[in-house]
Amino acid sequence: MIGVPVKDYISQNAIFTLCIIGLAEGAFFAWQKGNRHCALAFVLLAIAFFANILYATVSRTALLALPILLFLFAFRRLGWKSAAALAMATMISLAMAWPTSAPLRQRVTELFDVILNHQPRAIFSPAEQRIEFWRKSLVIVAEAPVFGHGTGSIRQQFELLAAGHTGMAGLASGNPHNQVFATAIQLGLVGAVLLFAMWIAHLLLFFAPSLPAGIAFAVVVQNIISSQFNSSLFDFTPGWVYVLGVGVLGGMIVRDSVHNQKPPHERRTG
Repeated sequence: MIGVPVKDYISQNAIFTLCIIGLAEGAFFAWQKGNRHCALAFVLLAIAFFANILYATVSRTALLALPILLFLFAFRRLGWKSAAALAMATMISLAMAWPTSAPLRQRVTELFDVILNHQPRAIFSPAEQRIEFWRKSLVIVAEAPVFGHGTGSIRQQFELLAAGHTGMAGLASGNPHNQVFATAIQLGLVGAVLLFAMWIAHLLLFFAPSLPAGIAFAVVVQNIISSQFNSSLFDFTPGWVYVLGVGVLGGMIVRDSVHNQKPPHERRTG
């Protein structure tokens, strides 16, 4: 697909979203250290990633995640004047992209058409399929709410609900396109609680002022948002992005924490 060098457009937009926040974090720290040219280079590269999201391959999940991540970045790193300038620049960019980006208009208007003006059709859009999968997921979870139906049971449970039905009601899938439902169907509410506990633990670990912590915080938040529309931890590319992001960056943070707790004469530099 044109404009998609990274597997598929959903995975690419998720990775590019993290690249934008990582570059924003890098620009902030470079500016703090007085390296203005490096900070400007990071900002220009972030704009290039943003343009790809808006013009090349538009993902609705990225359109939702990126403003939230930018808001959290501004809240954590910037003063109110800089945060207001970032918000204005983002809104102006979106306003300029709307009349000039056909993929952006198509993806956004398609979602509102499904929600506000649904009409029966032979081929269901991805948004319509997700809504149906989520409806069925609620029914399936309600049948075994505590411990779930067991690992590997998603497709079987969907096929049982779809049996004898046609059209939208006959849709079945091995992926409910929601990480919470994918966990709760198999492991019940116990599994869902553990999933949220993992996310919260990682957020608390990464709520720190360092550069690795800022990027890792964005990895977790992006995964939480993406997981409401995709089974992000179970999908290959998003799952490994989370594992590597949390693992490598978390290791750096723990290492620095241990290093800083040592007496000055025991610390090593370099």
